[in-house]
Amino acid sequence: MTLADRYLARLFATRFAACLLGFAAVVLLLDLLENATAMMTRGEGGLGAVATYAGLRLPLVLVQLVPIAALVGALLALARVGQTLELVAIKAAGRSYYRVLAGLVPVALAVAALHFALNDLVAPDADRALRVWLERTAEPDEDIERLWVRDRGTILAFEGVDPDGRWLSAPLIVERDAAGVATARTEARAAEHGEGGWVLLDATRVAADGTVTRAARLPWATRIVPDDLAGLARPAQVYALADLAALRDDARLGTRTRAFYQVQWHEKFAAPLAVPLMILIAAPVARGVRGRAGTLGRLVFGGAVAFCYLLGDGLAQVVAEAGVLPPALAAWAPTLVFAAAAGAVLVATEE
Repeated sequence: MTLADRYLARLFATRFAACLLGFAAVVLLLDLLENATAMMTRGEGGLGAVATYAGLRLPLVLVQLVPIAALVGALLALARVGQTLELVAIKAAGRSYYRVLAGLVPVALAVAALHFALNDLVAPDADRALRVWLERTAEPDEDIERLWVRDRGTILAFEGVDPDGRWLSAPLIVERDAAGVATARTEARAAEHGEGGWVLLDATRVAADGTVTRAARLPWATRIVPDDLAGLARPAQVYALADLAALRDDARLGTRTRAFYQVQWHEKFAAPLAVPLMILIAAPVARGVRGRAGTLGRLVFGGAVAFCYLLGDGLAQVVAEAGVLPPALAAWAPTLVFAAAAGAVLVATEE
């Protein structure tokens, strides 16, 4: 790596870090302004509860902001070398704009690896810890909406679950055949898991042929175990790769459709590519910047392009979850399409 490469890489790295931390601070501040009062009444209360909430929320915020920070950092770094005529001097030494951008590749790969690690190793554990903390510190009368989960041919709904997953409140069980047609509906006051398995308390089962069965204690034959239900009262916002693989293959209980988990599994690998994509978007946008007004205008334009990418990526995931697009296509197509478009614009501007 030459001196010019190290200089540009340092410019990008410092601006990326500043943007990431600054954006995270703003997002957390807005979050705390909305939720600080409620958080201070949890657990031991006070600033300690607020700090716990903010610390556990931080990894999830960082995962969402890494691509945006990469875009703004690249725009600021490239605009800097353009404004100070350093880019002219570098090109006068015989380096093309492509060779200048190559100096950002090592840092871009490092940031992409950081994004993958945050998304797969840190954020899922932080999200799980946050959900457990919220459950353990919830007020006794805190409302929890009925949660619907899917276990292959069975649909289960319940209003509450103990942290250890051994007690369900107001369970509703809908049994379906291989064609997805409901064959029976069972409602109960509660469900408890003991040494002999699950038992429904004060249960009423109505079969499709109209047969009604009532029992104070009705055994419930299911492959669902307490570990599957623990923490489901507050569904996860982010999943580890191993968890997604199990949910994708119906090896674990899920709260969303199978297509959703398939898309998210592909997104684990496609999401880190958003970092080099943002640099590719910034490269033609930052060319020819003159003055602060020009920098601001390019920042706004680059942000608009990035917003279109994130919007398209989100829409593709929704469409795939509905079964219209294949999961792999929904996860990879937006990144590849925007990368091709940004690369074409870069080539056109360089020529």
